[in-house]
Parts: sequence; C-alpha cells; structure tokens
Amino acid sequence: MRRTRFYGSLFVLASAMLCALPGIAKVNIGGRIEVDAAHYREDVTPLQSGTALRRLRVDVSGKLSQKWSFYAQTDLKHGRNQVQLAWVKYRINRRDSLQLGKVEMPFSLESISNSKLNLFMERALPLALTERFGLGGVYNHLGRNWNFRLGVFGDDHFNLGGRENYGHSVAARPD
Repeated sequence: MRRTRFYGSLFVLASAMLCALPGIAKVNIGGRIEVDAAHYREDVTPLQSGTALRRLRVDVSGKLSQKWSFYAQTDLKHGRNQVQLAWVKYRINRRDSLQLGKVEMPFSLESISNSKLNLFMERALPLALTERFGLGGVYNHLGRNWNFRLGVFGDDHFNLGGRENYGHSVAARPD
C-alpha cells in the first residue's frame, strides 16, 4: 500500500489558517478540477470509453497589506502532492514589484500564462523541455505599452532538497 504525502496541502492550509487570523490578511481559497472524458460508439475498431483526472489543484492567495501579497498552490494529481507555486510579492510602486519563493520563470509568454487560458489543449513542445518553476526571485515592471520580467534562480529547480546541483540561472522576458 502506497502512502500519499500531503505536505503541499498542509503548507497551503497552514498558510490560510495563519493569515486568516482576524485583522492580519484578506485570504482567498480556491482550486480547480479538470477532467477529460471520452465516450465512443464502437463499430469495427474496439475502443474504450472512460474518464481521466487531468488536474486537481488547491490554492490560497491574499493580501497582507497594500504592498505585500502571497500565493500558494498545490497539485493533488495521481496521489502525489507537491507545491506548484509558493511566493510572496512586494509591490514597490504602481508599476514595479518583486516576487520571492517558488515562482514561474519568465521564459515565454506561454510559461507565465495560466493553463486555463491556453488556446490549445496542451502547452507547446519547447515549454515541455524547460522548467517552468524555480526557486528564486523575479522583478516585474509594467510599462505603459510593454512589460519586463527578470528572474534569478538558485540551483534547486527540480526537487527542493535533492543532492544534485543544477547550477544557477537568470531569465528575462520583455513583452
């Protein structure tokens, strides 16, 4: 019998409980379930109908003040439970902010966009060959007709605490 670890869910729940203390923060709890289903009417070729769970995510977001906000998201698919994103953001001014934690790397527009907004069913192949999330910090600047993101990430992109050394990385994305 395989044990399922719920560290990601406990992290998200603890974040919500800590920040939901009266007067400390405004907290939003959300989530998403995505299911694929297919029903076939067989003729010559034998086909199997069925359903598959694509995603089951739970998230907590909120504002601690006008300058500070946070977000944590965990993925509960197939019995694995991992923290997808967990960051705090400091808003320097109306156009500039700094995010610290496990954040989305500014590699491409598709990598920093929510999967709910994908035009196609899956992300493109070049994105599948890169890491989407990293442990580090991202500076965001929102211009009048353009945006800029610059991220610096540590050497633990894939497994948070493993022995492998993946090196450091810098990524930037102008829009």
